[in-house]
Amino acid sequence: MWTQLRIKDWKHFIDFIEAIEHHKSPLPFWNFRGQANSTWDLLPSISRIFKDYPVDLKKALGIELNMYREFLMSRKLYGSFAPDDITEYKNIAQFMEMQHYSCPTRVLDWSHSPYVALYFAIDNELKHDGKIYGFHNSNLNQMNKKYFEDLSEDLILENRGEPTVYPLMLARHNERTLSQQGVFTISNDIFADHYQLISNALSKENLKENAVEMTIPKELKIEFMARLRNMNINGLTLFPGLDGLGKSLHKLATIRAATNT
Repeated sequence: MWTQLRIKDWKHFIDFIEAIEHHKSPLPFWNFRGQANSTWDLLPSISRIFKDYPVDLKKALGIELNMYREFLMSRKLYGSFAPDDITEYKNIAQFMEMQHYSCPTRVLDWSHSPYVALYFAIDNELKHDGKIYGFHNSNLNQMNKKYFEDLSEDLILENRGEPTVYPLMLARHNERTLSQQGVFTISNDIFADHYQLISNALSKENLKENAVEMTIPKELKIEFMARLRNMNINGLTLFPGLDGLGKSLHKLATIRAATNT
């Protein structure tokens, strides 16, 4: 189901992105995610915790609900660091807000941009290959509407129905998600690997070439880091603020050290 490719050089990467017609469409029909280590699963942050410290479903949902309530009760203590009107949104939107503030949730970050995904695939783990995952957002939505229940607050929070994964558009943007062209996936199975669920959904009608995974060899990471920097894709532009400046300077030092420039 997933088209698998090991990237050979910069031209190979660009040609493949063009080949899946990402740039030929007037709308961003593909979602991409980069991971710095090709062996990592497509697990949301809370699911990774439960993988390391196995719990049953009842306890997992209890932990999730407790974090949601604690975040909602405590956010007002931090004034402008959290939007004043977030309580107007339903719980699923609240998960996306929690994700922004580093709270573990069942949502997984993606981007409409393959270049943003590439940044995260080469950002760290320089001794390991990176990986970019991509799927056709519209076709996954079509499969969900045809074969699965409609996305709802109860479906997610009660962990019911046949396990699947749903693409999510943001209820609101912040500086970071806007600069990263951020989108999300969420599942009604809190333990699920989103890789397998995307595979299951798209295989319902044997939709070929609607999911891709590109391995970025570790030997190319420094070069690709420099190329993205020339495109103004770096820590400063993707993480507005002083933390982004720090990330950007860290990578600049790495590039200079590795290339003797």
